Amino acid sequence: MRPQLIDSADRQRPNSWFGPSATLATAAVFIVLGFSSRSVPVTALGAFLGTLGLFVAPRKILPAISLWLLVLLPVGFMDIPGIIGDFFTPAVIAAAVWMLRLAAAEKFSYLMRIPIRGWLIIVPFVALMLSSSITSERVDVTAVWVAVFIICVIAPAVLGQICLDNIWPIIRANLAAIGLFLGALAALDYLFHFNPWSSLYQVDLIGSSVFRTRTSVGHPLTTAMVASIALAACIFPSGRNRQWPYYVCGLAALLAVVLSVSRTSVIAVGASTLIGILATGRPRMHSAHGLLSGPASKITVLIIAIGFISAVSLSPLMQQRNAATEGISSATYRSQVIDTAMPLIAQRPLLGFGPGTSTRVYESYARAPLENSALQFAISTGLPASILLLAGLGIVVISALRRGRAGPAAGIVAFFISVAGFNILDASPAFLALMTPLIVCAVMPNYQLPMDPLRPPIQGGDINQLNRFSAL
Repeated sequence: MRPQLIDSADRQRPNSWFGPSATLATAAVFIVLGFSSRSVPVTALGAFLGTLGLFVAPRKILPAISLWLLVLLPVGFMDIPGIIGDFFTPAVIAAAVWMLRLAAAEKFSYLMRIPIRGWLIIVPFVALMLSSSITSERVDVTAVWVAVFIICVIAPAVLGQICLDNIWPIIRANLAAIGLFLGALAALDYLFHFNPWSSLYQVDLIGSSVFRTRTSVGHPLTTAMVASIALAACIFPSGRNRQWPYYVCGLAALLAVVLSVSRTSVIAVGASTLIGILATGRPRMHSAHGLLSGPASKITVLIIAIGFISAVSLSPLMQQRNAATEGISSATYRSQVIDTAMPLIAQRPLLGFGPGTSTRVYESYARAPLENSALQFAISTGLPASILLLAGLGIVVISALRRGRAGPAAGIVAFFISVAGFNILDASPAFLALMTPLIVCAVMPNYQLPMDPLRPPIQGGDINQLNRFSAL
């Protein structure tokens, strides 16, 4: 008997909507104890107890905990040390614990039996990163930046290939809940000018020509980024469960994107939706009533994509910002950063100035922030590493598309298009924790034995059992 290739959404699982309640309960330890007081001992106690809770919590909910910690704790915009606010945030810590527990779930010998792919990209990429780190002028910043990147991007790309936990239903349910939460908070901010998180922010928006919501993540651009990913997760059916709650949450996420008034989000929402179309209609893509079968599904999703783009780009707030002096100057500045950044890239094209240092290098050169994360990465690590990163991300997205996983593929595309419009990659790399569960869901295997009443289903992580049955 050989394992059948099926979508992970069809595996036996408990109700996926248990995720938000369980993850919020665990995340509350960080929030209540860690940030209810400015006292360092209380914060340290909260971090310790929260981290301890991550090691005893069910492994499946750890990525969802990381997502909620990122959304509920805008530490990058708070008056706290940069190593916590920008690098080792609670969300990154949760992602690191998840990666450690995933790696320890199986013996090393079992790991070696799984054909891990991508070494031709991962090995030279890591080598280039380490070489660039040696030449960095800020070794301290580079070291923590590389650690965060390994935790949030490289480790998921490797360990995700041995992950047999059925996490996408939980991730999708929590992203939907996050979209609903951000939409409700954005509406509250717009209608009543009330945001409970405003008192936590250290950075104020200056010179904005129109209302732009910051929700709980601290900035309109980060709000648009998170909401775009939540929207991508909501609109593509997965499994045979009810879809209408996800569509409601998707509309709320779309509202958050609209009220963030981000022009980059127009491209992010449209491109991510179109990427998802490539996964629709595939044999492994299922829904309750066959909504994703046949050419009609692609036409339906294309119409939805056009509607989303129109809702964001033609909103009154977006029209006002496009016509305002602030909006015009912002667009002009972003279109000129390529010409300004090219001399820096040409100065050190092979290894760059060191991972995580582009913000300081560019500001000392141009006396202005570099509002483009793609250029940030090229300045920091050099052109070869940037090309390898782009190729690796392309392979991850293609892997998701080949498995019919529209949500993860669309979410990854939404993230990287969003970050191309501002300077989040070097300024606050902790937001890479958004990518960790999406990468795992994109590359994880989807082999499972057919249902057999005489044999229990394979439990998550039991690779030895999977290999033994594969030989039958």
